[in-house]
Amino acid sequence: MPKTAISILILLLVMVVGATILGLLGIVRIPGLEFSLMAQQDTSTFTPPTQFVIVPPPTSTASLTGTIIPTDTQSMIEATSFTPHAVETPFGENPTLVIHKVLDGEGYIYLAEQYGTSVEAIKAINYQLSEALWVNNILVIPVNTQLVTGLPKFIVREISTEGMTIEEYAQRMQLDAELLKRYNALPADYMLEMGELIIIPN
Repeated sequence: MPKTAISILILLLVMVVGATILGLLGIVRIPGLEFSLMAQQDTSTFTPPTQFVIVPPPTSTASLTGTIIPTDTQSMIEATSFTPHAVETPFGENPTLVIHKVLDGEGYIYLAEQYGTSVEAIKAINYQLSEALWVNNILVIPVNTQLVTGLPKFIVREISTEGMTIEEYAQRMQLDAELLKRYNALPADYMLEMGELIIIPN
């Protein structure tokens, strides 16, 4: 082949290769060779996944619904018919009476004020009571009243025999059993206790 033809062929190849390179670079638009060197970018906005916060259901707080047990309250216990009589133990009603043992320094006025009564009422219901009180004197005193009209004078006696009913005691002492039970606020067939104090109407 002549050198001229070879030169032309080489020149054409160079031109084709150059045009291809220019086309790839986007400098020259060649049909079928419209390539972009830069990758197509995704223009869509990235939305991060929604973060779900798991909220635990509210726990029900157990409430204490137990039965409320009322506490014991101290209250003044009044003497009943079955309470053995002793010093400072009130008994009976209309009026309520109490047996008192005189202490050092106590007098009629003091005792009247302490028990809500009067000197005259104290003297009215005690048999053979002296004008002056002595230590260890035993008295019957009305409580919170001065009205003792109709009450007899009383003597205080201590029970010295075990296992005797109030009726048996009244028979032995030749006393009215009904009056004895009434003024001492004792029930029928009440069993007297050793050392118990009772009042005997005179």
